[in-house]
Amino acid sequence: MRGVFSRGFNQNLGSWNLSALSTAESMLSASGMDCVNYTATLDGWGANPATPDNILLGASSRIYSSVTGNGRSSLIAKGWTITDSAPDGGVCAASALPVVFSSISAVIKDSRLVVNWATLSETNNDHFDVEISNDGFDFISIGSLVSKAKDGNSETIIEYTFSKTIHNVSLLGSSAFVLGLAFLVVGRKNKILLMVFGVAGFVGINAGCNKQNYIKTNSSNNVYVRVAQIDKDGLKTYGRVIKARMDEE
Repeated sequence: MRGVFSRGFNQNLGSWNLSALSTAESMLSASGMDCVNYTATLDGWGANPATPDNILLGASSRIYSSVTGNGRSSLIAKGWTITDSAPDGGVCAASALPVVFSSISAVIKDSRLVVNWATLSETNNDHFDVEISNDGFDFISIGSLVSKAKDGNSETIIEYTFSKTIHNVSLLGSSAFVLGLAFLVVGRKNKILLMVFGVAGFVGINAGCNKQNYIKTNSSNNVYVRVAQIDKDGLKTYGRVIKARMDEE
């Protein structure tokens, strides 16, 4: 991947799946990515356990924050060579990011997931979505928490706890229930048509359950967790991806 982005490009790519990446020479060198989005991109890539090792990333003239995140250090520890410019020297402050995450942890016990995280600062923040995955790529949202920050803005540490019972449940189970309920309330003439649509839906949903609609939560499967932040304008950024700890005691 060489010279992909033009000077007019300035977005956060931290949620990208880089598992098939072999080189990123000159990838960001010609882009217009500013310090905030460049730093957030490195943080997202560095936090994803699926990010490959030993990549050359071309990012000439890109400036990264010396205040927020440790994504760049994480990538270098994975053998990356990054040809960017220099730390920002205070220009790209932590408050420039909508939310600065401090810590995050997750544990599963008796099919109940508990996720704890903290924020160092929040700007124009609306709420958080908690997402889980078995492979670190395809995530599904399992719930939300409203920001505790007054009017979505805070410069102090705020702690959050999200708790939810999760099982090996797919959309297939929910659809079967809805279909059965429908048979009880529709008229006799409509049942044949309902059966046709039900079979088609069953096939489509069953195929989808092999991907992101089915999360296994038993001890033999990894469960990855990430927290997404959504600001009042609808823009979304992600904290780092972590693996939930299985507490079987």
